[in-house]
Amino acid sequence: MNYYKCILLLIIIAISSYSAENDSSRFKLSGWGYFTLGQVISSPFEDKVAAAVIDYNFDNQWLVDFDAGLKCVALFGKNGKARVHAGFTTGYLLQLQISQNGENLRRKFAPYLIDAAIENAFTRGKNTFFGEFGYFPVKYNPQAMNLGEYLFRSGTYPQNINSGFELADKEKLCGLHGSVKHIINENLHLKADLYFTSGMRDYPPHDFSLAYILSAHSKIFQFSAGIDHAHLISLNEHLTTPATDPYFKPGSIFGDNVRIYDTVSLTETDTIIDTINPTFRGTKGMARFTFDPKVLFNTSIFGDEDLKLYCEAAFLGFKNYPVWWEKPLERMPIMVGLNLPAFKLLDVLSVELEYYKSPYINTAENAWRYRSPLPFTGLSGQSKIEDVVPQHDDDIKWSVYASKKIGRFRLSAQVASDHILKTPYVPGPPTSSKYTEICPRTKDWYWMLRAMFYL
Repeated sequence: MNYYKCILLLIIIAISSYSAENDSSRFKLSGWGYFTLGQVISSPFEDKVAAAVIDYNFDNQWLVDFDAGLKCVALFGKNGKARVHAGFTTGYLLQLQISQNGENLRRKFAPYLIDAAIENAFTRGKNTFFGEFGYFPVKYNPQAMNLGEYLFRSGTYPQNINSGFELADKEKLCGLHGSVKHIINENLHLKADLYFTSGMRDYPPHDFSLAYILSAHSKIFQFSAGIDHAHLISLNEHLTTPATDPYFKPGSIFGDNVRIYDTVSLTETDTIIDTINPTFRGTKGMARFTFDPKVLFNTSIFGDEDLKLYCEAAFLGFKNYPVWWEKPLERMPIMVGLNLPAFKLLDVLSVELEYYKSPYINTAENAWRYRSPLPFTGLSGQSKIEDVVPQHDDDIKWSVYASKKIGRFRLSAQVASDHILKTPYVPGPPTSSKYTEICPRTKDWYWMLRAMFYL
């Protein structure tokens, strides 16, 4: 804790020095804090799994947290900005006794980085150019409140999707982001975004990815399409393609966990086993649209977000692998959302549905625990197609979200069966972390409330 106090003291000294020597109008300091309370109403727990597989029982458990943050923005030049945004969380674990004592339930203050980047923008005629470098948040679907945002919130091989309460605008990238916006007229503009980033969320970390998104925006509709070449440049090919690592010898239990053995029939009596080395490297695609009918009629009773209909679909992995990924439709999540009319009583009241026909468990468990790009079967260190029990009781996910800001306060709530993970609420690695969902079935759900203030 003394280490964190020293860091905070240095930040305060730096801010004070900057403010004393520079025009205070070019320096902005803001902060926030929020208290979150929720409960998992239904969550399955499998206590008869392999001994090496850890699980935690979330059924009827309370989820509690308090976070606070500080954001500093320094202006330079004509349009330049330098941003630093950091937060602290109390780090409450699941309120479940998992050992002979209660020490694991003590609160833990944990700092985390939200945003640290430098940016600049300039306009030439009808074109606006923007660039930023550092660690920055990214959100390309402004209407998505929970589900969606698949391009940067999903794995490629294996496919795994992340979501949760007020996480739709919390995805972060590290690297370079550039964009060009071209104004055609007052009702229509086009935009192109390019991202060259180093991976920090998915395994293997630090590989470089290249993504680009093209968008068209008008008052009545928005449309975007994008491609993400995940793990395009590998810093260590043994990590990106584990079967090339001598550690994973063919025939061993972990060696077979990173390879695909495809039986190819040559004749009625002659067959051959084709060995394929799957990789975390792959390409994802996304398309989405938003339709706002309010511009078709003149009324002032609706809020800005009311009546917006939006949809997003993704293709997670363009390449078909035999045995495991032979059906492209099983790698295509589709989300549809509608902002119900709240008549300015609420800022947002959204309902979202997702259809995703993948037969596999939605988790990165195999990637982090066993360095394997193959789906997790629920068994320790094994990825055999014969062990897979197709999961189709989770094909539909749903979410209802509401939010209202009053002055410096904001209240929000959500009821959902989504892709919220157990990871933030359980002990961390090594060996103790868990990467599966709290609500792995459509019938599993939770509710969350949040009270937030702004400084």
